[in-house]
Amino acid sequence: MKVASITPSKDVNSASEIKKNVRKNMAMKSKKPGTISVEMDEQDFGCLCTCAIRYCMGRETYMPSLIRDAVRPLLPKIGDKALSVMIADCGRQREYNDYGSETIDKPGWVKWEQELWAERDRRKTDG
Repeated sequence: MKVASITPSKDVNSASEIKKNVRKNMAMKSKKPGTISVEMDEQDFGCLCTCAIRYCMGRETYMPSLIRDAVRPLLPKIGDKALSVMIADCGRQREYNDYGSETIDKPGWVKWEQELWAERDRRKTDG
């Protein structure tokens, strides 16, 4: 078995540099007692929301509705790429018929996919 050695280029950051940049770019602020505000860039925010939605797909618990309800008002803040990924994820779940319970979970996911498409259409219309 041949083992290759890789030397990081100057463009590759060390783990400590990455952590420092994350701390610098994502600041947590408390606006009032009991609330937390997190500042992050659009790509990181979209990734966070996509991961939360993916975690919930196919689960037969309260979590899917809780996460969809939390992300729904934030859809306008999510980037186009993350929105497209969420739409594609919903399409795959629908193809696999893996939305969870037909009567409990599926209606919420069908509505969610329609809301994602509506947001995408709104962006096309608004420019």
